[in-house]
Amino acid sequence: MILNYATFVSEELDDQEAARADIGHIQAAAERASALTKQLLAFARKEVMQTKVLSLNDVVNSVEQILRRTIGEHVAMKVALAPDLWLVEADPADWSRCS
Repeated sequence: MILNYATFVSEELDDQEAARADIGHIQAAAERASALTKQLLAFARKEVMQTKVLSLNDVVNSVEQILRRTIGEHVAMKVALAPDLWLVEADPADWSRCS
C-alpha cells in the first residue's frame, strides 16, 4: 500500500491537492505498518494485546478509500454500511492490517 500511494504522488505532482491527499494516505499506511510490527513483536514476546472499542463502519470506510485507489476505475465497488452496527472491542493493530 505504501508503494502504491508513493506511485500516486509521483504521478500527480502537478496537482498539489491530490498529492497532499496521497501523502496523507502514505502516512496512514506507514502508521498501520508500524502498528502491525508492534503487534508482531508483542506476539513474539507473548505480551497481552491492548484492546479498544472500534466501529467496524470506520474500519470499512478506511479500507474502502484504499481499495478504490488500488483497484482502479475499471472495477465497480459498492459498500453498504450498517447504521446500527454494534461496536467491537479489539486490538487496533489487528484492524490496521485491513486498512
